[in-house]
Amino acid sequence: MAEKNQRPEINNFELEAAIADFRAEMHPVKFNKVLSLAQKAKFFCPATMSETPQAVEKEDGTVALEQKKDINLFCVSNKEGKRYIGVFTSPEEATNSSKAQELPTRNFAIMGILELQAFMLKAGENLDGIVINPFTTSFVVTKNLVNGMGETERYVPQPNEQVKIIGFAKYPEGFEAALKEYCDNSGKVNRVFLAAMERSNKARSLVAVIDHDEISAEERKALFDGMASCFKSFTQGMHLMFVPYGDNFSQTITKDKTPCYEK
Repeated sequence: MAEKNQRPEINNFELEAAIADFRAEMHPVKFNKVLSLAQKAKFFCPATMSETPQAVEKEDGTVALEQKKDINLFCVSNKEGKRYIGVFTSPEEATNSSKAQELPTRNFAIMGILELQAFMLKAGENLDGIVINPFTTSFVVTKNLVNGMGETERYVPQPNEQVKIIGFAKYPEGFEAALKEYCDNSGKVNRVFLAAMERSNKARSLVAVIDHDEISAEERKALFDGMASCFKSFTQGMHLMFVPYGDNFSQTITKDKTPCYEK
């Protein structure tokens, strides 16, 4: 872990500016820009180490107690009782605040989104996502969004770009049955929404929003790969894109639309 006076060369100025810009005008384009920058960022995560004794069997058949080391990350809760891992764009964001006394340590683990995602899965605790700079700008990335970052393509509308979302009144013969069979067998999918996205240049993409249970990155990749095969009869040359369930763009896609699959 890095102490405050051993700060690695990490620059999150663009992310900080994007968060401030979003807070000034809460527009979906600006929200998605923050998510795109956060996906690539490295965060300063206040962390402490704990050791617990663990019985370990040796090659000679004897059992010895060894100290198992675990990293504990700083968490905060909101008024609704939701619990988030608190991460910071810089040590100053964590320590130059009247709330800095809440920190259990001035040591930081350096983590990106994928490492935080892995920590959340390993911890097995009731964590609802992460919050960036909880003492100041407080930008929340929900668990669904954290799980969707890194492995899936994220479409970020450009300023002034006109995007039209087109729902489907009818699906190709056999599509719904194939999708239902796959999702039922998986047991991890709650709902699937499907729409066509037409950009200002008339290019069309097939957009799928998947509401699924909490799963690992490897399980999610296997799930999406399998679902992509269900969509083959539908694509007809269109680019297929998965959008994480829960962000502003996915809400635009799913608004007033009936899912093509529901558990």
